[in-house]
Amino acid sequence: MGILHVILIALIAMAVTSVALVGTPAKIAVAPAPETPAAGESPATEEPQAAQQKPEPQTEAKAPVAVPEQAPHKDAEPALSDAELNATARGALVNVFCTTQSGGAQKPLSGSGIIIDSRGVVLTNAHIAQYFLLRDYPRKGNIDCMLRTGSPAAPRYRATLLYIPTAWVEENAAQIDSQNAKGTGENDFALLYITEATEGSLSNPFPTLTPKSGVPARGDRMLLVAYPAGFLSGETIAQNLYPTSAFGIVSKKYTFNDQAKTDLFSVGASVVSQAGSSGGAAVRTDGTLAGIIATAILEGTTGEREVRAITVAHINNSLAAAGKVSLTQLLSGDLAQKAEDFNDDAAPRLTQLLKDALKD
Repeated sequence: MGILHVILIALIAMAVTSVALVGTPAKIAVAPAPETPAAGESPATEEPQAAQQKPEPQTEAKAPVAVPEQAPHKDAEPALSDAELNATARGALVNVFCTTQSGGAQKPLSGSGIIIDSRGVVLTNAHIAQYFLLRDYPRKGNIDCMLRTGSPAAPRYRATLLYIPTAWVEENAAQIDSQNAKGTGENDFALLYITEATEGSLSNPFPTLTPKSGVPARGDRMLLVAYPAGFLSGETIAQNLYPTSAFGIVSKKYTFNDQAKTDLFSVGASVVSQAGSSGGAAVRTDGTLAGIIATAILEGTTGEREVRAITVAHINNSLAAAGKVSLTQLLSGDLAQKAEDFNDDAAPRLTQLLKDALKD
């Protein structure tokens, strides 16, 4: 099977076509998306039929491989009502919103994230969080990132990088200035640690979704929630960006390198399949986090598209391979100190990899 190629669609200020990784705009200074009327808030919708669209085969890199289905399972916890599930998921949702000195609010970088620890840890994609490594490039304070919440999204928190996989930066740094960055979603996650509120005091505790490693089965019902912005202008993203949530059905499962593991699963026919949705949540009916949105098929209408999420199990396996054991282990102890250590020890080299790629 050839590469499943996907255009990074999370940070929204670039035009997106064809098959995509819901991720990052390629350039720090980017052109705004075509202006469209402001979109109102989208409530959770009725469950659509699973999409049947087939990924386009490619040859330039390895692709996730379809995983054979195992025996179906039932959620260990009772399902929440749709209203409860939607409220819980949206309560933990944030918009990662970055601007540059040159582009300002007219050319923002926008993605999604989910609070997974009550002390203020946000799980998002590496292709979004990489811009935290470039805050002072090419000059100090050039990129300003904040976390926004609410409907419409409003500034709420400041955050610092807690962790981003070295393997992902090494593999993808060369695409930082590409208009059509591609990838599979492998190792495409990162953790941010909330350090301060833009006004008032920090929430205590933060509303959260709990990550759960159990692998979803085909046919499982999922709630997708994110801040999509694929059809909005930069000005609308800055002033009138609303969360969107929609139910869908798990249609396919993939592995990157081990048939015994499920690293990626797809949910078809979703309005959430747009630029800006990267880092959004795929939530089980019991309210636990099954994965985060990373890639998507962007051809056709939103009702014909397919969104893909990397599993919590893949995140734990990636952390174990990097010597971090698991999410639970990484999030134990003094988070402020761990964030400081990461930014002092690991971040400088990763920042340099991105800077070198931008200079080439």
